[in-house]
Amino acid sequence: MARMVGTKELQLSWLYDHTILPMAVAQTQITLFQVPTGNVMPATAIRKSYRHTNLTTQGFLGSIKTFTITSLYIAPPPFLASGEVDNFVDGYGVFWINEKPYPDYFFLNMFVGGPQWRESVRGPAAGPEFRAFTGDGRVDNRVFFKAPYLVTIDSFENFRAEINWTSPGYTPSETILLGMVLFGRLERAVA
Repeated sequence: MARMVGTKELQLSWLYDHTILPMAVAQTQITLFQVPTGNVMPATAIRKSYRHTNLTTQGFLGSIKTFTITSLYIAPPPFLASGEVDNFVDGYGVFWINEKPYPDYFFLNMFVGGPQWRESVRGPAAGPEFRAFTGDGRVDNRVFFKAPYLVTIDSFENFRAEINWTSPGYTPSETILLGMVLFGRLERAVA
């Protein structure tokens, strides 16, 4: 099928970004969607690839695009040491567009029902005995947005996501990968 130049195409899509939280380093805040592919992640020597993010420009969609967010999902680490789940979910997040929060602040424990959290039965050194802590493993526990409350990012708007923990913060017992996925509709001009 021929595409008409100058028209727009619409597709269901997602934006995702992950970062690494180093072992035994207290985290009070992490920022996502600010380090595009090819750049080094904070506190590591690892360059981001498409395994970590599909962002190609820091905090912008790039080119002529509009992304309408229909749901937001926190991609937590699948394994945590005993007792760490409670510390991890004792935080909150916010999604920023042009320095304004959307939809508002949200608690991390809103996402516990979907992903399958596991914790060590005998402690991290004893592994690999883990038990399911909560969740059924499906990626269905998301914060959904419906019309007329859809959140849209335009190509010229700066955006980022923050996850915050109150003092003394969240200290992972091992190095973990943490991320966020935005599901929605991508609209872009056909070249």
